[in-house]
Amino acid sequence: MKHIALVPRGTGSGHNMRLYAIARELKKQNNSFEVTAFLESLHDTFSQLFNSIGVKTINVSQDGKNDYSKGSILKKDLNWDSLMNNFLGPTIFNSQKIIMLVRLFTRNKIDLVVSDLDVSAIAAAKICGIQSVLVTERFELPIAKFKKKDLENAGFKVDKSDFIDIHNVAQKTFDWGLDNATKVVTDCPYVDKLDNKLHFKKLLSQEHAVFVGPIIREDTNNFNKDDIRKKLSVKKDDFLIVAAVGGTTMFAEDKQKMQQSFITTFSNIHQINPNTKMVLLARDNLEVPEGIICMSYLPDWYGLLKSCDLVLTHPGWITVTELSSLKIPAIFSISSKREYHEWDELIRLSELGYSTNLGCNSKILTERILELIGNPQKLPNLTAHYSKVAPWSNGAYRVANLINNIIEKGSEEQR
Repeated sequence: MKHIALVPRGTGSGHNMRLYAIARELKKQNNSFEVTAFLESLHDTFSQLFNSIGVKTINVSQDGKNDYSKGSILKKDLNWDSLMNNFLGPTIFNSQKIIMLVRLFTRNKIDLVVSDLDVSAIAAAKICGIQSVLVTERFELPIAKFKKKDLENAGFKVDKSDFIDIHNVAQKTFDWGLDNATKVVTDCPYVDKLDNKLHFKKLLSQEHAVFVGPIIREDTNNFNKDDIRKKLSVKKDDFLIVAAVGGTTMFAEDKQKMQQSFITTFSNIHQINPNTKMVLLARDNLEVPEGIICMSYLPDWYGLLKSCDLVLTHPGWITVTELSSLKIPAIFSISSKREYHEWDELIRLSELGYSTNLGCNSKILTERILELIGNPQKLPNLTAHYSKVAPWSNGAYRVANLINNIIEKGSEEQR
């Protein structure tokens, strides 16, 4: 029996969800595989999901931090200590985690490692002589993408000397992870204007890296829109907006600004059109006006998505791929360029032709949504470019098939 380790990056629910989708496909294709997920963020929530499909989970959180949406990750002073020692070091290339994973991979007799944007897991696999697959929506780390002036304009105070080192180290470390994985898979489409000078372009041309499309759960279509709306006390003819606030935030006040912007936008619209309702996935329990249903988190939200008219959301990439695959009209928004990890994704979406908003300006969002409510025939325009991200929806199947091939090839070579 082959044993596969799944190691999501510990900072966001999206990393967990991609590996959960892959785990489901692995179990479907070959139920003889033993699969273990090594979880950090939202461990309690996701262990239940993984356990329900026969995947064992191990909590590998080292600092007890379970939810990166509950506070600020960075300070306005951007230097080596604030970024590398306190964020990127612990979350993407962590020597303590590498050593711990080497121990756990050896103890559990792991045959293949699947890492979601965690170079620590690739390093541990390399030390153990284990094959590995790196899953990534990034072609480079965002901090290596932006220039010092970009980040200063976003509101950071940047240490010039440290920034040169941060840029170089982040780029070299990430490229090392790409090169040393047995295979790299991505759910992000190549955009020549953004990616033509990156190391990742070479890996795509060599087929060391491959675009697989959305790595999401299978859409079973077992949803009744009327039943879901009835449970939410939403009428059939109401215009239902789902507003989703992101998980990992660089600054807590940016998350709060987004929450308030979505609430204000709804209040503005509701005054003009009382048949508007909103489900707000806020990451917090908030007091909200009548007409809004506030939830802190909803891991299985396909039914809600397919029952709404419009999604107002941060551009977290798993959210982008799910909405693109399901063809749900959406406006992607961030509250500040300081959220540079999502600013990076917003830039890509803009280049791909998606509807975007920078700044979470409630006045602009109100005007845009009221226009859509008044002209519903324009809603399909928001999905016109979704096929660039989702030319197909079976990325998880493609990754599971690739893993099967790697394992079979390794078994043949051992004979």
